[in-house]
Amino acid sequence: MKRQSRNVYELYFTLLYCFHQNRAGLSLLGYCYYHSQMFEPACSVYERLSSNYPEIHDYKVFYAQSLYNHGSYEDAMKVVTDLLGCELDEESKTKVTSPLYELYTI
Repeated sequence: MKRQSRNVYELYFTLLYCFHQNRAGLSLLGYCYYHSQMFEPACSVYERLSSNYPEIHDYKVFYAQSLYNHGSYEDAMKVVTDLLGCELDEESKTKVTSPLYELYTI
C-alpha cells in the first residue's frame, strides 16, 4: 500500500508541476508539498505566491509556517513581523501568531 501511495504522490506532483504557472496550480502544489512535509519546496512555492500576490496574506502565513517547519526560524520571524504590520482578519492573526509564539518559546 505504501508503494502505491508513493506512486500516486509522484504522479500528482508531476501533474501539478506541469500546471504550476497559474495561481491555483501553484497554490495546490505548495499545499501538497507542505502536507507531505517537503518544507523546502513548499517554502519556494509560497515565497513565489506571496511575492506574486501580496494582497493575499494567507500565502505569507503559509510561507512563514513552511520556513518555521523547515527550521529557518529567523526567516520565519521576518515574514511574521512583516505580516503583523498588515491589516489581518482574526483567522489570519491566529495563523500568524502561533508560529511567532513557538519561535519565542524555543
